[in-house]
Amino acid sequence: MQEIEIFGHKVLWQRTRRKQSVGMKASLNGVKLLTPMAWSETKVRRFLKENKAWFVEAVSHCHLPEPSQLLQVGQPFEFLGQAVQLQVIFGTAFDYEWIRTNPVSGLGILKIFLPQAEFSSVLETASFDLLFRAYLERVFKILFSEWVIPKVVDWSGRMDLFPADIQVKHYKARWGSCDAKRRVQFNWRLLFAPEWVAEYVVVHELAHLKHRNHSTSFWQLVEMHFPEYQAAREYLKREGHRLMCL
Repeated sequence: MQEIEIFGHKVLWQRTRRKQSVGMKASLNGVKLLTPMAWSETKVRRFLKENKAWFVEAVSHCHLPEPSQLLQVGQPFEFLGQAVQLQVIFGTAFDYEWIRTNPVSGLGILKIFLPQAEFSSVLETASFDLLFRAYLERVFKILFSEWVIPKVVDWSGRMDLFPADIQVKHYKARWGSCDAKRRVQFNWRLLFAPEWVAEYVVVHELAHLKHRNHSTSFWQLVEMHFPEYQAAREYLKREGHRLMCL
């Protein structure tokens, strides 16, 4: 993927498996232009110049999501209800260090070490942001897995409902799921929510092992194990969009 500037607009150009069609869509990282795999940059620019009216109108209809205020390097963010400071260090290889509590500030500290050589080649381009987010997501999935798997095991024992597998997923519009194969899956962005809210989602998905719908019996089971479930639901309705926008 590379960045192209034309008619005063910067767009991300991505080759896809499309045979002939060209498309435009919004993403968290900007307006994205999708073209057939075989197209060269020269052909892309020629196409856009020949179809300027379409291009300008398509860009105007790409309403970009508001940038997230959750993750600012050096600024604290909420990690399952704990204030955590994100620190980024460029070095020779990828790694991370999770310090649960700083005895001086009381904050947790998440240090992410990124490979300098890999990022140097994409400085001042949209690809830098894409690469940075990919590494962030990788770390967050690991940390959330370390939290959610023991929670599922604990709640499974309490509810006497045992899933076939536990998975951490990248969802755009849901917090969890339970499929026909008895696998429970959770959105890693739950780590931005208070811990008790994330636990509600664990109970919710485990309850689906017994009730595959949202019937009265389902909600009675959830309430029996998690009486404050309505407050958790309200929190996710109120704050969900903000939490989804990493």
